[in-house]
Amino acid sequence: MSYWVFDHIEVDDYLAFDKPKRDVVTFATAIGWQKLPYFITAWSDEPEASIRARLIGVLAATQAGDTVLHQVPSYNGYQYDEIVLDEMTQRGLINVAIVHDLESIRLGEKVLEPELTLLRQFKAIIVHNQRMKAWLEQHQVMVPIIVLDVFDYRSSVPAPTQQFARKLHYAGSLAPEKAPFLQSWSPVLNLTVYGNPNQTLRKQQAFAIHPPVHGDILPGIMQDGFGLVWDGDIQPADNEFGRYTRMNNPHKFSLYMAAGLPVIVWSEMAIAAVVQRHQLGYVINSLTDLPALLNTLTAASYRKMQANAQAMSMRVRNGFYTQRALLTMMILLEERA
Repeated sequence: MSYWVFDHIEVDDYLAFDKPKRDVVTFATAIGWQKLPYFITAWSDEPEASIRARLIGVLAATQAGDTVLHQVPSYNGYQYDEIVLDEMTQRGLINVAIVHDLESIRLGEKVLEPELTLLRQFKAIIVHNQRMKAWLEQHQVMVPIIVLDVFDYRSSVPAPTQQFARKLHYAGSLAPEKAPFLQSWSPVLNLTVYGNPNQTLRKQQAFAIHPPVHGDILPGIMQDGFGLVWDGDIQPADNEFGRYTRMNNPHKFSLYMAAGLPVIVWSEMAIAAVVQRHQLGYVINSLTDLPALLNTLTAASYRKMQANAQAMSMRVRNGFYTQRALLTMMILLEERA
């Protein structure tokens, strides 16, 4: 039996949202999985016959009994994904998945049943954390579920030697609906954002702006201080982003770990448990807590957290969590064969 991983090739692999999937491919192939290169098209209403015809070439090297790792969501739509699964099942392939994003947590009822129906068809799935596993089990996804814990993060440059500083870094979407807290950011707090903010944010001059950088080298640029893991407003609410961060592991956390930066996170985020367990930074209830926290920091406490972040950096840069989950899945499948 051979193991394969879908390598979704986008038109522009510079895009940040592609990086988690590319990293899974890198770390999976390092332990013997093989790539199934697959171009993602913008043909939203591609006929079923065309999809199946393309799969003939994609799956030519596979044999019945092989295992294929899907990276979900594909962002091609659930109807498209159902066709792909059906074609592969007909060929006798074993379909498993790693979940990068649960769209139903953000988007609600309109995608809930299609997403759950899709996930129930896999022989095993890998999810972010225990909360996500429990949520899926509550929604009758009764396939074996393996917990990842932390997304790994490949980088082609070494992490800087991080030093104590009362400064913050923020990477990720700078869209007003995703990071509204930036619109009222106090210039008293030393913050650098990475990306392309809109003109309104640029005019504020409340923080430094670093232009977009390819994700593989970004960990080598963030120097000193803390990474800020935050979505939503100053005090996250029970809205789309509040619900979402309670369940998912944000990729920016993995970026900061790859950089060896301690972090500051919202107390209700799922990833807060990892931060506390490994002593990787601070957990706060609101961004209004930041001034007092930063004022009480000491170089000694920072050095301790930074040493822990450096140890985590070694793990995420080398694919520890991805490979552990995949090896667990391989053992599970072989026991059930």
